[in-house]
Amino acid sequence: MKPKILAAIIYLCAGVACGLAFEPLWRHGLAIPYVESFVIGFVVPAVFFCASVTVFRKPRPTYIVGLIAALLVWPSVVRDEFALYYFSNSWAVFNSSYSAYFHYDELRITAILLLVLATVCSFLRLCPETWLIRGIAVRDRTWPAFSISLLLVMLWFITAVVPYRVPVFHRHAGEYNYVFVLHVEKQGLNFHETKVGVSPRQFRFMVTYDDRRLFHYEFDEATSRGNLPQDQSASLTEMLESPQIKGLCVVKRSSLGWNSDRWFLFSYSARGPVLRGVEKAEIPKAILDWFYEVQNLPTYETTHFGERDICLGFCYDPTY
Repeated sequence: MKPKILAAIIYLCAGVACGLAFEPLWRHGLAIPYVESFVIGFVVPAVFFCASVTVFRKPRPTYIVGLIAALLVWPSVVRDEFALYYFSNSWAVFNSSYSAYFHYDELRITAILLLVLATVCSFLRLCPETWLIRGIAVRDRTWPAFSISLLLVMLWFITAVVPYRVPVFHRHAGEYNYVFVLHVEKQGLNFHETKVGVSPRQFRFMVTYDDRRLFHYEFDEATSRGNLPQDQSASLTEMLESPQIKGLCVVKRSSLGWNSDRWFLFSYSARGPVLRGVEKAEIPKAILDWFYEVQNLPTYETTHFGERDICLGFCYDPTY
């Protein structure tokens, strides 16, 4: 009786979750084929509801029906989740500072989790009776369904969030006229990032700071902007375009240690953005002096942002 009760609960929860998460599909069916939206938003939840009842009378046919219902949804889920997987997915939304869509994505993730569980459970319940684990048929056990589902969900989460927490220089990568110097200091669980960007031709500069910790979801980031003195702008232009800067050796890609001190130069060339990790000892003294001097110049604007990291800091990679 226990395997049937478990299957009934999973089917019932999957039906409710699909009805709530994918309901806009059939209400706003113009965005996708109407038949598909009607099946996913209405037919599949109805089938799951019926399966949660009929599993007690005809379990094996019900498991087949439940599996088919779950498989009807997967093509749409895979298409929506993986079309732009490394730029946008349900997990990555939680890195955004805007929470308007959080409720929808929470429902969607819940529905997908239950779909995984319903699919795995149906497969296992349809296994031959001769498939045993410690003398008990696989289809009569409960823990394999949850173990396999948990493994699949963890794989989905890890691949979805790496490396969506990007370093501070990347946030302003669209400002093509700027040259950035990024300093990353890591002490144990604490990260401190300082980014200084200048646009000598526009006589402007910006300084960004953030402090965060491993295991923390939210942290603050502050960006200040100011005007660059014209005499300093000319010297910076000559210095940043000098052969000495262009010839800096690039540090190989490596993860941050328990205590780390890393420096990065970021600029744009004719071939696109260029990021170079460099040793502090190789950075010209004039660049380091400028890095610290700019932070003390007067600013006309300071903006504070509340940043989020769904990976809790463990996916951080300064070279991304």
